Amino acid sequence: MNRKIFIIHSSDIVRKGLAAILRNYFNYEIFMLENREALNEYHDLKGQNIIFIIQETLLQGTNPALPFEKYNQPKIIIFRNSHPHISPVPPFCEESIGVETPSLQIQEIISCCWQTKGQKFEKSAS
Repeated sequence: MNRKIFIIHSSDIVRKGLAAILRNYFNYEIFMLENREALNEYHDLKGQNIIFIIQETLLQGTNPALPFEKYNQPKIIIFRNSHPHISPVPPFCEESIGVETPSLQIQEIISCCWQTKGQKFEKSAS
């Protein structure tokens, strides 16, 4: 299964910064999208492991990975502009990160998402 990462955030700086961090750790296709509607272009993907890193305000209370679930293995990580762990993560999301999340921790979260199949990512006690 191929692996793809979608970064969906309204800020160009956040999208490019996250992409730069992820390229240091992973050699996967990274897509940077400004809004959730841009995902419509990719609904025909099949046989992919996909991680969506999406700005919290763009979630709109619904799971953006639903159109991808039939033929792929999608996971969602919320990007919060404030502190990432101040409120619960929606049940369809694996984890949350924010501007203060260290790059090594982001890499660990992504790696754990690739390893889990169908079950929610479990954080290690730290």
